[in-house]
Formats: sequence, structure tokens, C-alpha cells
Amino acid sequence: MYIPIWLIVIGIVIYFFWSRKNKRVAVSKNTSGDFVGRHQQFYNVKKFLGQDIPDLELQIAINKDNDERKELVEKLEEIEKYINSDLFTNRFAVESANKDIRELTDEGYKNCVLKNDTALENRCLKLLDSTIKYMQDFARKNPNLNGEEIAKSLDSIMALTTTGGTVSYLTLGGLLNDEQQIIWAIINSLFHSNKLVRDASSLLPPEPSQEQAKKIKKIADKLLSEKKITNNNLRTIEEEIKEGLLLNKEYYKGKV
Repeated sequence: MYIPIWLIVIGIVIYFFWSRKNKRVAVSKNTSGDFVGRHQQFYNVKKFLGQDIPDLELQIAINKDNDERKELVEKLEEIEKYINSDLFTNRFAVESANKDIRELTDEGYKNCVLKNDTALENRCLKLLDSTIKYMQDFARKNPNLNGEEIAKSLDSIMALTTTGGTVSYLTLGGLLNDEQQIIWAIINSLFHSNKLVRDASSLLPPEPSQEQAKKIKKIADKLLSEKKITNNNLRTIEEEIKEGLLLNKEYYKGKV
């Protein structure tokens, strides 16, 4: 992982607050029926840069992606099986299921499986949301608990979980170095329209965000000179950088 952990934590908090007010565009998913995960996407970045990828190396990447997805599916099916069993009869069972699905969702975002499989993501988030709502309802109805406070604390779980997924996706779960992360963000913004350049320009505190914006612009200029992107592409990147810095400035207004 090339981004310091403290910056990622700050970034998650920042993104959590402003993402609630900004509609996000989902990443385009593969529709051919074959799962394309982070290891293949890592090589897609290399291909974009003109590097040759041996067939066997690509096959290894495909196998790694399929293994990560298979493991997540098996764990999800176990949780779903438990919820539909005779053992699932009380709030303690719900709390246990919430813990398991929350951990699984975190894992699925860290290895980018959920960012690359909409159906699996929806299954996980549906279970997470259902267990959270049950626990909130129980807390509010139980006079022995500080219901509203507990309900509010539970309310942030979904947003923080999905936001952490975006941060992981920027690095493909730690596979990308600093320059590759920027190129990956540019590829996403240009070809998937998911505003990843905007996110990369806005997640950090003001000074690091300014530096990150300069790095993105410098690499975009380099890609233009190498004829890997067009002038129109460059203008799109520049607009997203401006948008990201404005979001960053809005969040930090009066705080520094």
C-alpha cells in the first residue's frame, strides 16, 4: 500500500461526509459473463501503458480474481443459509449475521470483488442494510437502551463501508504504486465515467490534495504527449480535478 494509512483514514472520513450529498456514477461492470477483477485490471493498466503481458501471466491474474470471487461467494452463501435456517430466531442471531456480513463486505471491498460484481455487491449490501435496520428498530423500541444514539451510530456503517470500498478501488487493493493509481483513476474517469479523478483530487487534506491534483495533471499531460489520451480527454481530467478541489475546499471551509 503506497498511500499512508493515516491519509486513507482521513480520506474515508472526508469522503463519507460529502459523498452523502453527491450522486455517484457506478463503475461500468463487465457484461460478457466473465468476472474481471483487480488482478486483471492491474494488467489493463500496464496494457494501457503499452507493456506486453505474457498469456500465462494474464491467466494467473484471471485465476487469482476467480479465486477471490469464489471465496467471497462461498462465505456469502453460508451467511444466507444461516439467515434462512431454524437457528435464526432472535436479535442475537441478527447481530451475529450483521457482524459476519459486515466483515465479508469489508473484505469484498478491500479486494475489489464487490466493486467489480454489481450482483454480489447488491446481495451483500441488502443483507447489511436489513440487519442494520432490524438492530436500529430494536434499539428504538427497547426502553432499557439509548435507542436513538445506537440507531445513529448504526446509520453510519453503510456509508463508511462503501466509502472504504472506493478508497481501496483507487489502489486496486494495494496492487498499484503512486503513478499507476493516477493512471487507473484517469482510465476510470475517461472510460467508465465514474469520477475517480475527482475522488482522487478531493480525498486528502487541502495541501496533500493540491499536490495530488498537480501529480494528476502532470501525468495526464504526459499521457497526452504519448498520444494515449486526446485533448478532449485532457479537458475532462482537468474539469474533474477542479471539481475535486472545490469539494475539498467546501469540506475544509472554516476548519483550517
